[in-house]
Amino acid sequence: MSNRIIDINDDNFKDEVLNYHGYVLLTCWAEWCGPCKIFISTLNEIFDDFSNKVKFLKINIGFSNIIENYNIYSVPTILLFNKGILISSKSGNLDKKKLVNFLKLNNIN
Repeated sequence: MSNRIIDINDDNFKDEVLNYHGYVLLTCWAEWCGPCKIFISTLNEIFDDFSNKVKFLKINIGFSNIIENYNIYSVPTILLFNKGILISSKSGNLDKKKLVNFLKLNNIN
């Protein structure tokens, strides 16, 4: 998985997501998930266009309690936070166009 998208865990979730004063796009993924690896590649495709507007993070659901806390039923799932508040989410392997549209629909241009 790419190092451009920062790995977090339950220990630093609060600092990296809930205490952040801007937008955070958190990708929930699993090591065994093929679509998750494809989705991380898609995130890398848009990283340069959006990294000054949103913080890109990922969390491995196999080592996290995020499943229970945010009702994650499938991976990949993205959670979009603004100032620590969950404002939107989407499950599935989004292509580049759908991912960009998701961000734009949430006022990240």
